[in-house]
Amino acid sequence: MLSAWVLVVLQAVFSRFCFNKLRKPTRGFGLLEGFLANQRSLVANSLIDPNSRDGLIVDFGCGFEPFFLEQSTFVKKIGLDKAVRRSSHNSSDQLLLIRWDLACSPYVPIKTNSANIVTMLAVFEHIEPLMLSHVLKEINRILVPGGHFIITTPAWWTDKILKLMAATRLVSRAEIEEHKDAYSMDRLTKIVAQVFDPETIEVGYFELYMNMWLRCKKQLHYQE
Repeated sequence: MLSAWVLVVLQAVFSRFCFNKLRKPTRGFGLLEGFLANQRSLVANSLIDPNSRDGLIVDFGCGFEPFFLEQSTFVKKIGLDKAVRRSSHNSSDQLLLIRWDLACSPYVPIKTNSANIVTMLAVFEHIEPLMLSHVLKEINRILVPGGHFIITTPAWWTDKILKLMAATRLVSRAEIEEHKDAYSMDRLTKIVAQVFDPETIEVGYFELYMNMWLRCKKQLHYQE
C-alpha cells in the first residue's frame, strides 16, 4: 500500500510540473489535484458509450476549468459550475460553460430530453443530502431516454484521509472543506435507485478502492 502511494505521489509531482500552471482543475491548491482529475477523466471516459459521442454531454460541477470536458470528444459539451468565472462559449470546441449555483437556482438550465450523457465527477459529496433527490430528478429530466448518468465520489472511509491530505496540501483544502457527506457504495446505490431504474445501475472502484464510480440509465419510456 505504501509503495503504491509513493508511486502516486511521484506521478503527481511529475504531472504538476508538466501541467500548464494556468490550468486549475479545482479551486485552491493541491499537489495531487491534476493527477486525480486526470484519473477521474480516464474512468469516466471509459464508461461512456462511443455511440453517445455524437450527441451532448453535460458535466455537473465541471470545475474552475472544464478539464474533463476538454479531454472528452463530443459533438456538443456543456459544463455547469458555480466556480466558472463567467458563462462562455467556445465555438471551435462546441463547449458551452454556464455559471450555475444549485443553492441559488435549483432547476438545471438544460432542456428536457437533450443530454446523451450526464457526468458528476467528485461532486456528489458536495451536494446537501436533502437536495440529492431533486438533483437526480433534474438529471433524469435532461437525459434522453436511454442516456447514461455517470458518478465518481470518494469512498466513505477516506474522509479522514482526505482531510489529512488537505492539511498537507496534497489535495485542495477548499474542496475538502466543502464536502457535505461521505458515501458507502450501498448508500450511494440506494440514493440513485430512488430515481433511476435499479436494474440499470453498475458500480465499481478505482484508485486503490478509495474512489467509487456508478453508471445508470434513463428508462426508454420515461414519463415525468
